[in-house]
Amino acid sequence: MKHLTYYILFVALLHVNTLFGQGCSDAGVCTLGSMDSGEEDSIRHTFSLGQTLEMGERFTLISKTIAEVRIAIFDRGFVQARIPYFFAAGDLGNNAGLGDLIISINVLFMNNKDIEMIFVAGGKVASDNANDLNELGQSFPMPYQSSAGTHDLMVGLTINRGLWHFAVGYQHALNGNENGFLHNVWQGDPKAFDYFESNQLKRGDDLMVRIERKFLKDNKMFTLGLLPIWRFQKDEIIDAQNQSMLLDGSNQLTININAGYTYNINENLRLRFTYGNPVLWRKTRADGLTRFFVFYAGMVYVP
Repeated sequence: MKHLTYYILFVALLHVNTLFGQGCSDAGVCTLGSMDSGEEDSIRHTFSLGQTLEMGERFTLISKTIAEVRIAIFDRGFVQARIPYFFAAGDLGNNAGLGDLIISINVLFMNNKDIEMIFVAGGKVASDNANDLNELGQSFPMPYQSSAGTHDLMVGLTINRGLWHFAVGYQHALNGNENGFLHNVWQGDPKAFDYFESNQLKRGDDLMVRIERKFLKDNKMFTLGLLPIWRFQKDEIIDAQNQSMLLDGSNQLTININAGYTYNINENLRLRFTYGNPVLWRKTRADGLTRFFVFYAGMVYVP
């Protein structure tokens, strides 16, 4: 385990110069329940409110205010519900709205002094059809959409062993969305041509793995980890000729590095900060999940 810790630190330092390289955040599964980064309480009630600051493609500024509740339903499980309020501002305009609801159930099925294993199952419920329009009636590209426009199923497994946190998760979109962004719709605005077309997008499935190490000191916790996400099916859109088109370069691997800091103010209240950015990214990202970086700051209340 010591050698793996050194390897993670080495990769993080090696790729620090890629801070402004393009990459992709996940479509929801990476922060589902116990698979999220920096987990401390497996089966307890928690209530949290947080704020993200994210930089998307073409330097689109994205902000999410996220409310989350976890309710312990028995001594070996909890349910989670999380919903964001979304705001985006970029060179094509501004958009805001309620984001997608994510819900999960987490069941602890192994717990001894050496290892803890938690099964996770959940879903994402679309808040709208991902086709918000500007004042001229033109469809925004996906980075400006408050919703992904799909209902998704997610399953996963969390393994905690000592100071190590491992998770593997799978996400499947049950439908395509109704986004209508095509370059020819934005004729006369050359800035629009720098965004990926996403008309009637059908997103491929995602498989993610989280490898994270915790470092504890007094009432503080630091985390450092790697987050690979593999989209192993090509995304699909309807092109300007009304033909179905598979997007080359969309079924590839993304690797993110993540760091976190948690400060326990007292036994009931803690501050939490996380940061992530990609070191490897998919060539084609019509889903609008491109991120230069993601920074999160939040407060967690544990009754």
